[in-house]
Formats: sequence, structure tokens, C-alpha cells
Amino acid sequence: MEGADVKAKGDFTAALNGIRFGPQYSAVGAQLFPVLKVWWRKQRQLEDDWGEVLGDAESISPESQARFYLHHYHLFALRGVKEFLEIMDQYAPTLKNYGKFAPPSSS
Repeated sequence: MEGADVKAKGDFTAALNGIRFGPQYSAVGAQLFPVLKVWWRKQRQLEDDWGEVLGDAESISPESQARFYLHHYHLFALRGVKEFLEIMDQYAPTLKNYGKFAPPSSS
């Protein structure tokens, strides 16, 4: 993604999927990359599902829309947190194997 002009989420996804980690990238980036890819896919699905909810909202009376949106906003927020925690739980053993990062040397 270095030097890339990322203008949209689709561009970001293409750039993210196109990264090939080598010695020029930090260890943190290389280690977190699999987690970020899964997280990004989950975010995309959440966004797609939210679009479906917005379509359903068109049939709701104006008086009920505030309650409808608030209810679904809370559901999606909690779903996002739940899915993030599931990803972290799934990758925790792998990430723990990397150990702690040493601070940069001052020499």
C-alpha cells in the first residue's frame, strides 16, 4: 500500500489483499496481517447486512423509525464487538507465540 492512493473501501481491500510481507515490513504488521484480513471481511459483511436493514427501514412508519434504527444500531454494534472478540480468541494462541516486542534499541 506504500505510495498507493486509496480512495475507497474497495481500493483498501484490494491493497490489503495484495500485500506481500517481507523484511521491509515490521514484525507487528506481518504478525497481525492474518487477523486484519479476517476482521476486514467481517466488517464488510456487517456493512452489507446493515444495508439490508436500511432497505427494511423504508417500510417502517416514520413514528417507528427512531426505535427501529436505535434497536438495530445496538444489535450491530454488539455484533461487531462480539465478532472482533471471536477473531482475537481464534488468533490468540498464534499471537501469543510471537512473544513480546522489544523496544527499539537506542544505539
